[in-house]
Amino acid sequence: MDALALSVGEHERRTAAIRRLERVAADMRYFAVRLVDTRDEPEVAQGPLALATRAGWIYARMVLIQADGGMHSPSLINAIAEPGPVDSRALRGLSLSTLLAAEARICGRRPAPVTLARGGGR
Repeated sequence: MDALALSVGEHERRTAAIRRLERVAADMRYFAVRLVDTRDEPEVAQGPLALATRAGWIYARMVLIQADGGMHSPSLINAIAEPGPVDSRALRGLSLSTLLAAEARICGRRPAPVTLARGGGR
């Protein structure tokens, strides 16, 4: 969408979303530095599940902030929808609830609660 075609309210929403995304990016930079600095120390969990959980959380934050701003990123949505390197019921739940909440926000609806079937996961 052309930025000149935005209403004042849309412009303010997007500007606020961009500022929030900048803070998420700063958090990601800080965490990346921490990972490098503590590579040989047990201060920060660095196993596959811990890293996959953090990535899922960052993706969730980003896509929901974008949705609040009336924006969407198909590549980010696809990244959330794709199974990650670690298959866990909790991570699938995070992905599903994030996608449903983002869709609801983009469409101006309240998100519905997500329920996952029992079993079939680690």
